[in-house]
Amino acid sequence: MNYNDLREIVNKHDPVFFIKVGAPEDEYDLETGRIFVALQNKNMDEDELTEVIKKIFIEAIDEGVVNEYNIEIYKNLAHEILTEWNR
Repeated sequence: MNYNDLREIVNKHDPVFFIKVGAPEDEYDLETGRIFVALQNKNMDEDELTEVIKKIFIEAIDEGVVNEYNIEIYKNLAHEILTEWNR
């Protein structure tokens, strides 16, 4: 998996619904880059990656927007990322 593959997955899941409301395709590039670096630096299971994703989005956007309500989105995103990463 390369960065562009990861970007496609993140955008597909649209974790904060920004793309759905018209944000550009590069909206999550900062977060995608941080996820990519985290994947390269550490072997993670789905729960660990879910927490990493949640933390990245909280730091980048706002804890009021990114909260426990979104946890299922992060879990699904982590699952798909790791499925592709481990191929």
